[in-house]
Amino acid sequence: MTTILGIILIWRKILPLAPLAARILPQATVVETASQARAAVKKQAKAGVDFIKPYDFLTRETYFATIKDAQEYRIYTAGHIPDDPEVVAVQEALTFGQNEIVHMDEFSHEFWINYDPKSLKKIDWDIDLSRIDEVVESVAKHKTAITATLVTNEVVLLGIEDLETILQKPEYQIIRPSLIERWRTEG
Repeated sequence: MTTILGIILIWRKILPLAPLAARILPQATVVETASQARAAVKKQAKAGVDFIKPYDFLTRETYFATIKDAQEYRIYTAGHIPDDPEVVAVQEALTFGQNEIVHMDEFSHEFWINYDPKSLKKIDWDIDLSRIDEVVESVAKHKTAITATLVTNEVVLLGIEDLETILQKPEYQIIRPSLIERWRTEG
């Protein structure tokens, strides 16, 4: 888990993520400013969407604009928290009112001891288990839903080891062949 998150953090520091996000998630609306975020939420509200999914490549400004405007339009928010706690800390996301956080790894950096998001090297941080109760209480207090999706982490790690075996499983036969091919060639 540290390795994957570390890579994302390094990308954030070296590459502008908006063009990368647009390539990885062509169906997503990629925003770079708060005004773009507000316009995107307004457009989604007019389209009658059920929810908006913030992704972890958002800046602090675009994350908070997205959540705030979604609340104003009464649109449910279910998604990520930016990976760098200096951008948005877990506690801030809970307090600000994101309705649902998907993937338990969104909480990882909250518990790493001596975590330094500026570090460009892979580090296996120790975990501070004493803070778990505090965060769980905050999740309950703010009535934030959590979708664990721990199987996602397992599949990602297994895919790094043996992607072809995973892609041969029956459950992958319903996925568009072009997407499968992109996973094979681009990761």
